[in-house]
Amino acid sequence: MKIVVCIKQVPDTKGGVVFNPDGTLNRGAMLTIMNPDDKAGLEAALRIKEETGAEVTVLTMGLPKAEEVLREAMAMGADNGILVTDRVLGGADTWATSTTIAGALRNIDYDLIITGRQAIDGDT
Repeated sequence: MKIVVCIKQVPDTKGGVVFNPDGTLNRGAMLTIMNPDDKAGLEAALRIKEETGAEVTVLTMGLPKAEEVLREAMAMGADNGILVTDRVLGGADTWATSTTIAGALRNIDYDLIITGRQAIDGDT
């Protein structure tokens, strides 16, 4: 079985918040964590992996810095990590984000997709 888990790097709510001059979050200057709901989804996938030998791939979209959450997920036991990143995706809304992630998923062989319920930085 091949499982894809969608994860997101989000600002650590315990850290300071940094804004760009246009009022958007300066994500590159903030401490970040793996979105808690996504981490729960990853943990579920890893339990399935333990029981069945499934292969777990984590997928995220974001700045190159988002590689940090992929490395964290792989340290937890994920087998592969995929980062979708491009300057044109900066400030992407929910539609652009979901379209981009759907496009990435079309290029991955999977049997099951696991996602968190929502992100703590925008309820996406």
